[in-house]
Amino acid sequence: MDKTPEEQQAVKMNMPVTSMIGIMSIIGYFLLAYIAFTYYPEEFNPFNHYISSLGDPTQNPQGAMFYQLAIKTVGFLGFFFYMGLYRIYSDEQNRLFMKVALISGLANSLIITLSGIYSGEVLDPYLTWSILIHVTVLPVLLSIGFALKDRSDLDKIISNIGFALAILDLIFIEYAVYIGLEKSALMEWATLLAYLSWVGLISYHIFIDPHDNHLETQ
Repeated sequence: MDKTPEEQQAVKMNMPVTSMIGIMSIIGYFLLAYIAFTYYPEEFNPFNHYISSLGDPTQNPQGAMFYQLAIKTVGFLGFFFYMGLYRIYSDEQNRLFMKVALISGLANSLIITLSGIYSGEVLDPYLTWSILIHVTVLPVLLSIGFALKDRSDLDKIISNIGFALAILDLIFIEYAVYIGLEKSALMEWATLLAYLSWVGLISYHIFIDPHDNHLETQ
C-alpha cells in the first residue's frame, strides 16, 4: 500500500534531516577520534590497540575526553537517525522489521552514549561495552536488511552489506567472548569502520534518491 499524501510529505521533510544526521555523526566521530589520537602518548595502530582505548584516561590522559565525546556524539545522533529511518522506510509491508530496527537502534544508541559517559566505571569496560554495542546493533542490521531487500537496486546493496556486517558482528562477538577482546583489536576496528560506512551509504542514498523508492511499498 502506498503512503498517504500526509505521510509522503512527512517523509520528504524528514529525509534530508536524517541524511545530514548520519553524515554529521560520521564526521563528528572521525574528527574527535583524530584529536584523541594526536594526544595518545605512544605509537597507536589497529594491530596492537583497539580503537576504544583512545577513550581510556589511564592510557590517553589528555585525549580521552575527545574520544569519549566522539562516542557520545554518535550515540546521541543515533537516536534521531534511527527515528528518521523508521519514518522513511516503515510501511505496511515492512513495519514490523522497522519497529525492531527502531527499538534496537534506540537501545544501541543509549548503550553507545553510556559507554562514552561511563567508559571506565565497569569491571571490564572494553569487553562489557563492546559486547553490548555489538549485540544491540545486530537486530538493527538484520531487520533493516530484510526491510530493504526487495526495494531499489541501491537499497538491495545496502541490505546485503547489512547482512554481511551482521555476520562480521557475530564473528567479533564470538571472538571477543571466547578468545578475548585484547586479541581482537583489528576486529574492533573492522566492525566499527564497516558500520560507519553502512550508515554513510544509507545517508548518501537518502540524500541522492529522495523520491519514489522511499515513498512507496514495492
